Amino acid sequence: MRAVRRVWLEPRPGLYGLAAVAVTGPMFGVFEGVIGIINSFRGVAGEKSAILAATMRSLSEAVVPVAFGIGIGVMAWLFWRWTLQMNEQLRNEMECARQDLLNALQRL
Repeated sequence: MRAVRRVWLEPRPGLYGLAAVAVTGPMFGVFEGVIGIINSFRGVAGEKSAILAATMRSLSEAVVPVAFGIGIGVMAWLFWRWTLQMNEQLRNEMECARQDLLNALQRL
């Protein structure tokens, strides 16, 4: 039973790091997006249409880090959930194998 528990708990520290990436990735993306939005409204001199075009270009560029941050966070979260499910499935299989071995040994 100790070996089963040790194998089951072994990948846990790596999963905590993956969960941290899943949580902080979108936050960093939003932070970079806010910085980009703030920087897009810096003083621009000129014609109204030129100011609007420059501001819209800067705003559209400010959305890219948000999309990357959310994408990285979603991918990390999906991989984290998949790894947890595989870990749980492995634990269940090991528990069944342990029970089968105990049953076989009792029959002898």
